[in-house]
Amino acid sequence: MDWSNLRKDYERLGSFTAVASEYGVSKSWVSQKVKEQGWHKKDWSELPALYESGMTYEQLAERYGCSIGTIGNVLRRMGVTPEHRGMRGRKWTAEHRERFLAAIGHAPDWSEERRANHRAATTDNPEWRAKNREHLRHTRKIRRPSVNPPSEVKLQQALIAAQISFETQASLLNRYCVDALLHQAPVIIEVDGWSHKLREERDARRDAALTQAGYRIFRFTNEQVSEDAGSCVREVMTACGLTPEANSAAIVRNYRIGMPREGNPNWGGGPDLHARICENCGKPFEATVRNGGKEARFCKYDCYWDWMRGRPRDQRTSS
Repeated sequence: MDWSNLRKDYERLGSFTAVASEYGVSKSWVSQKVKEQGWHKKDWSELPALYESGMTYEQLAERYGCSIGTIGNVLRRMGVTPEHRGMRGRKWTAEHRERFLAAIGHAPDWSEERRANHRAATTDNPEWRAKNREHLRHTRKIRRPSVNPPSEVKLQQALIAAQISFETQASLLNRYCVDALLHQAPVIIEVDGWSHKLREERDARRDAALTQAGYRIFRFTNEQVSEDAGSCVREVMTACGLTPEANSAAIVRNYRIGMPREGNPNWGGGPDLHARICENCGKPFEATVRNGGKEARFCKYDCYWDWMRGRPRDQRTSS
């Protein structure tokens, strides 16, 4: 490519971007050729004065034919601390902020009248509370469970179709939770997602402990199970000599079975728990000291909100 007319083309077009577009190359390539020829050097001497006169980054970048980031970097090199002006405006003064807040109808501090009106429209409004409760119920329904992802569901359906008894999320050796434990033989089936590639060493130690305990482990990837879960189940049945059962049973759990604290290899002693009695339902529970040394008064949030709804507002602050 002929770069002999680069300077003339730059003077005609006015920016590296325009030159790069006409030459059909990248902007960095044009910049590199300009540095090799050694003729281009911006005069930044007027930049501080122009900046102090009130020009924004956009205006300065358009004037000098560079990016907004370059303007900020040059100002810092010249000892000028740039203000946080945003893209199109100067730094806000106190008067400017007050005018803006007045324009949008926002008061910096809530008055007692506004606070009372807000309470009347929200927490003291039965219609608002009912709508909020319905929203929370809907949110809980659409939350994806932590167990039984789509690939595991396909494996479960294939086991049911093959008439093989099994259970999911079973706790073994007081520390390991498995995806599917077969009842006909001590066989474990695991469905591995992408995260298992990051913990291969931990999976190897887990498999060694379970194998030593007498379990046979089969691991399939999400892709294998999603494409053909039936072939995965047939492979396990052939390798272990399993046969369809007349009265097969499936125990599919939507939660992981809790593991004893001392039996969990990742347990580090746990927090200091205190025995408490829930002030709403009366059930015993354990909780840590929190909120600056305050003891927990409720076993769960539902009990807390039930207690709140049954108390006048002047008594709610004690919670």
